[in-house]
Amino acid sequence: MNVNSKIKPEDKCYWCGKQAVSFEHVPPQNLFPKGHRNELIKVTACKKHNQDLSKIDERMRINLIMLSHTSGVARKLFNEKILKGIQREESKGLGIDIVNNILEKPEGGGYIRVNSTHSHIYFEKIIRGLYFNIYKKHFSGNTHHFWNGFNDLSLSANAHFYYFEIEKKYSENWVNGNCKNKEVFDYKYYYCDIEKQFFVIMDFYKTHKVIGISIPEGKNIENYGLDMEKYLNVKLE
Repeated sequence: MNVNSKIKPEDKCYWCGKQAVSFEHVPPQNLFPKGHRNELIKVTACKKHNQDLSKIDERMRINLIMLSHTSGVARKLFNEKILKGIQREESKGLGIDIVNNILEKPEGGGYIRVNSTHSHIYFEKIIRGLYFNIYKKHFSGNTHHFWNGFNDLSLSANAHFYYFEIEKKYSENWVNGNCKNKEVFDYKYYYCDIEKQFFVIMDFYKTHKVIGISIPEGKNIENYGLDMEKYLNVKLE
């Protein structure tokens, strides 16, 4: 879609399939500093799945950038946008909240506490947006993701093992997303006809790998767990 595109009556939301009212960038445009916005991905969206998620977009941008200190692009965006933004009087509450969620380790260094609900919604939006951009339709069902910067302790060991094996399992099938701003975001994907699932591996600031999958209606993530012992036995045969 070009910059001058306008919403048409037949345009549908990338997430729910309802009438679209605007365009949404995938991932959100606020991750991309000036000079790194070449041919950003855009999809059509309803208000609920675009404007109503703007606060989550901003909070997750802060989390991703603060956790990407090895990226020169992320550091530049933090200094020029985020640091100046939270220093404004009207953003005082946000700044305090960010500080309260930075936890120090006894041995030195630290980590950031990330709201799990925010991260699930944020990455679900990107997974659904990429699928819509590729296949020009939305999918029903749910999504799940595994982020190397966030441990989801609610998943079984088998489900975690499944995530780790996805990239190798489909090593010959991945399709390159051909992103133009790889220093900020890149991805590769694959649709498995047998399992009826969309798989995507996303890279943010060349620091964070996020594996996303679609889950058909009537199933959940645990349906796709691999038994580690059986897998290792198969490899040995």
